[in-house]
Amino acid sequence: MITVCNAPVRLSFPVGHFQHHWEQCGLTANLLATISPELSPYMTTVVSTVLNEMIENAVKYAATPTSLIELMQWVTDRGIECEVTNTARPNDANNVLALCDRLSASDSDPDAMFYEALEVAGSATDASSQLGLLGIVQAYNVKLGCSVQQTDHGQSTVSVKAVIYVSEEERV
Repeated sequence: MITVCNAPVRLSFPVGHFQHHWEQCGLTANLLATISPELSPYMTTVVSTVLNEMIENAVKYAATPTSLIELMQWVTDRGIECEVTNTARPNDANNVLALCDRLSASDSDPDAMFYEALEVAGSATDASSQLGLLGIVQAYNVKLGCSVQQTDHGQSTVSVKAVIYVSEEERV
C-alpha cells in the first residue's frame, strides 16, 4: 500500500517476495526517491541509494518471510528523512542497535569504521558486517538512528531512521 499526500509517504510489504527478487529493493527505493519533492538528480540518486540499502538490510535480517516491512519518508527543513521498520531476530536487532550506538558516539569516525568493517568482512564468513549502512554514512554523511522493541514472540521490532541532509542548492 502506498499513501501519498502532504504527510509522510508510507509503503508496507511482506518481505518474502523481496528475498527472492532482490531487484525489487532497488525498484522500490527508486520509486520513493523519484516522488521526493523537487530534488536535484544527484540528490534523487542519493535518496535512492540510501533507501535501497535500508530496504536490503530490512529484507536480509527479517525474522520470517511473512514479516512486514514498513517504509516511511518525509521532507523536513533539513532534507529527507526515511524510516524502515521490520521484525528481526534479537541478535540481528542488537547488531544494528550497536552500530547506531557506535555511530552516535562523540568520537565516532565513520571512515575508520567503514574500512575496519571492510577488512573484517574480507576475512570473515559472518554476513552481518553492516558494510552497507556504514557505506551510506561514510559516502553521503547520512545520520542514522535506531530503536529496538522486543515483541511477545521472542523477536524484535527494529526501526532504522536515516536523515539525508539536502542543501538549498540541491533542491530544484
